[in-house]
Amino acid sequence: MRSRLGAQLAGGWRSAAGHGQDVGVWTLVTALGTGLALLAFGAQSHYTAQYDLGATLNGWQNLLREGDPWQATLPAIVAGALALVGWRRLLNATPEPTIGLPGMERVSAPALRSTLRRERRLVLGLVDFLTALVVLAVVRLPVYLGLAVNGSTLARDTLPGVAVQAVVWLACGACFWLWRARYLSTLESWGVRGDG
Repeated sequence: MRSRLGAQLAGGWRSAAGHGQDVGVWTLVTALGTGLALLAFGAQSHYTAQYDLGATLNGWQNLLREGDPWQATLPAIVAGALALVGWRRLLNATPEPTIGLPGMERVSAPALRSTLRRERRLVLGLVDFLTALVVLAVVRLPVYLGLAVNGSTLARDTLPGVAVQAVVWLACGACFWLWRARYLSTLESWGVRGDG
């Protein structure tokens, strides 16, 4: 049992070492998300204290005071729904010229594959960017959980809303990764391959 666990850990370490740049980038994104979560909690504490003293807060200050406003989930809900629509539409997709190419009748197969490969790199970069946004949003949950465990009443009271936000953002990310998988398999079926 112990040797099997050791072999699995070693395999995981080798895999991570082979993707050192990716691991570094995602570690940086997670650290940035943790810092932003702590900054948001500091702003929430500050504006909550001001509100409790009777101060009048503007719209942004009230959103920061709440710490878990429902409005923060709207972009994730819309983006996830659009990803699902795109996922569905890819079922019947056919190869077509991308931006910058003339009509289909004047495009050779190699030229079409070349532009689709460029589009593929761009699209995968955009999905990675969206995934980074999801990580930035979701990392608030363990931060608030840690603050709540360490005795912060404000973090404990905000924790259910932060958990709902994390679930919504995770669902958005899952929708985009579903779309990404179908997009890649569609491109492969057209003979457009690449790494990632």
